[in-house]
Amino acid sequence: MPSPGCMAKYTWTSCGKTGPLERALAVLDELRVITQEVPKDASIRLALLRTETNLKLPACCVLFAAEQRHAAVATFDQRLVSAAGERGLAVASVPAGENDSQL
Repeated sequence: MPSPGCMAKYTWTSCGKTGPLERALAVLDELRVITQEVPKDASIRLALLRTETNLKLPACCVLFAAEQRHAAVATFDQRLVSAAGERGLAVASVPAGENDSQL
């Protein structure tokens, strides 16, 4: 089992070489993932997203962040793709079935 700092399949084999935290941070940097400040009203806005979209909280966090940054959503989750599209967000997704070989 990988260290808690390892992320998904992408880092399974390389986490032990440079340390899990360093490798995870390097992967995030490669993917150009950035951090975002959480506004004071985030809990209310996330609750509204949850009720409006019927998505689970992690998916709502993705929508919330994308809306805040005017950014695209990258996901394999077709429900999240639909919700993002309904909200006018750009989406980078893989059609169902094409991502199975990558898991």
